[in-house]
Amino acid sequence: MKIECLGGFREVGRNAVFINNKDKILLEYGLNVEEHLPPLKPTSAPKNIFVTHAHLDHIGVVPSFYKRSNPKTFLTSMTKDLGMLILKDSLKVAKLRNIRPLFNENQIKAFSRNCKKIKYNDKIKLKESIVKVIDSGHLPGSAMYLIKTQGKNILYTGDINTIDRELINGLDMPKEKIDIMFMETTYSSRDHSPRIENEKKLVKVAKETIQRGGVAVIPAFALRMPELILILKKYKFPFPVYIAGMGVKAIKIMLKNKEYLKNPDDLKAAFEYAELMTKNNMKEAISKGCAIITTGGCLDGGPVVSLLKHLYTDESSSLILTGFQIPKTAGRYLVDTGYYVNENMNLKLKMQIHQIDFSGHAGRKDLINLVKKIRPKKLICMHGEYPQKFAVEMKSRFGIDAIAPKNGEVINI
Repeated sequence: MKIECLGGFREVGRNAVFINNKDKILLEYGLNVEEHLPPLKPTSAPKNIFVTHAHLDHIGVVPSFYKRSNPKTFLTSMTKDLGMLILKDSLKVAKLRNIRPLFNENQIKAFSRNCKKIKYNDKIKLKESIVKVIDSGHLPGSAMYLIKTQGKNILYTGDINTIDRELINGLDMPKEKIDIMFMETTYSSRDHSPRIENEKKLVKVAKETIQRGGVAVIPAFALRMPELILILKKYKFPFPVYIAGMGVKAIKIMLKNKEYLKNPDDLKAAFEYAELMTKNNMKEAISKGCAIITTGGCLDGGPVVSLLKHLYTDESSSLILTGFQIPKTAGRYLVDTGYYVNENMNLKLKMQIHQIDFSGHAGRKDLINLVKKIRPKKLICMHGEYPQKFAVEMKSRFGIDAIAPKNGEVINI
């Protein structure tokens, strides 16, 4: 059996791993968002595709396989619905940026038709493999996959988180002995500050902003918006809260797939507690003094663009960044220079800028503890900036075979 490392190795993003056995299993096929690059192509057409969750760097190029073939794609109902939202939006973004798309609408439809919905703890029987679905704790509906094939247990983690949050709980620990483990190492070099501290900081900064007469603008990736409104409601935020952008659709999708939420009634109440901001009421919302959670997590598009255009000179207002600012995005440029450059705008922001870490990834200590508990015979480190260092450390600490291959390498089992 050969395992092909197609993407996400010694880099963050465009995850893709191909198990070249009789079942032709492709684990994800994501996009390099910065460069709009797909992974390498597998040496033969996949028959079965397994997607862990609905972020572009994991699902972003899967529809490209539906041009000449019709493989089955396995994913939870939450990931399927959120994935359709994200994939359709990616086509719009490509068109706006005059980027050649990697697939078209017909391929998205074919992808949708060939999706096979799965649930946690399901065991999917293929010709020579059994694939178990395990909660990865990263997003609602996100999954790890345990592939039993040719006498080996192969665990593919995708993105993982071990801690409980407002929206979901942390991952389920695999009970089986693992021969080979493909593990993300996004935060292998540092830990996150305690979640409770970040929640309190978000509420504190937003309150202080409004109390001095400003507006708290909180850009967020669409799939993070639900958690943020839950946090504001949890702390009984005393000012108006508005929501805008694609995150509103994401909330509706999550409420439709309640079984993947920690407490769906809480999210429903938080959704009803927030007001919808539109182009028609934006100026009215701004004049009130409020918190606005809006999509455009890296500031490249969405309602946040209009908000910054109106508020960039207001020293009383705050821009509260809640996600990693991807290199070569408007958000990253703003953090590095203080200037917001996008489309025809080049603005020197006088707003206060805050960055608060609400990552959905496990931090360094949790990654180490996971390796310690699972003790795979072979650890393959991927999806990180320093996977080689982490592999050497895990080998030294636990005496296991740990490697960090490059894209294009083939692992012979």
